[in-house]
Amino acid sequence: MTQGRSGANVYGCILVENEYLAIEMMQEYIHTHENLLLLGTAQTLAELRHLTIKLKPEIIFLDLIIPSGGYTDFDYGMLPDHATVVVVSGIPLVLYDKKHLLKNPIELPKPVSHESFNNCVERVIKERKREACR
Repeated sequence: MTQGRSGANVYGCILVENEYLAIEMMQEYIHTHENLLLLGTAQTLAELRHLTIKLKPEIIFLDLIIPSGGYTDFDYGMLPDHATVVVVSGIPLVLYDKKHLLKNPIELPKPVSHESFNNCVERVIKERKREACR
């Protein structure tokens, strides 16, 4: 976490999505939120693995269904413990057969509106602040 120009806390995040229009929309939502800094975008599991190691994001906006990118030894259970995972998917999390691999995910159902995105980010920030006080 860093301090932004307005003095607000800024959280580094990565976007994991493989649909072009969804990438554009989510990037716009992230860029317009004063508490978020987009560190990178992954379209495959291989890219996700690389970005989480290299960039150490605090928040991961994760679509559940993305291609492997040729790397099959990585699964969502390997996401960093320090990151908050926001599942952005058209599949309800309760129906996802590998949800047990995700550690305390926050669900942001598709289609995502600007309002639902902002509400979700505010929830994430509150939870991260609460955890930091422990």
